Amino acid sequence: VEAPDGLGDEVRRDVVAVASHLVAHALRSGDPGRVTVGVGGGANRVELRVASDARVAASPPLRQRLPGQRNGLVQALRTVRRRGGSLDVEDGEGGSTVVVRLPAGLEAPA
Repeated sequence: VEAPDGLGDEVRRDVVAVASHLVAHALRSGDPGRVTVGVGGGANRVELRVASDARVAASPPLRQRLPGQRNGLVQALRTVRRRGGSLDVEDGEGGSTVVVRLPAGLEAPA
């Protein structure tokens, strides 16, 4: 995953880490045939989309972890919240898309 140019190193690392967590979650929870990752944005924000042709398990609530299993969605959500962004799961007939929006160029709040 390549983050857009102009991002600070910390933001870039978080974008790549969140993408990695979401891809791992899609592979573990939905048995997809295909997972795609897209990164875009502008001067003030970064948008990351991870789409799967299978439904991504978003229940039980994101705060719960499955016993004996790492939950990539929860790990991604922690990073997104720390950075002041949002994470939404959009379910459709063809699968699920997780959309992450993060402020660009800002360091994480203390």
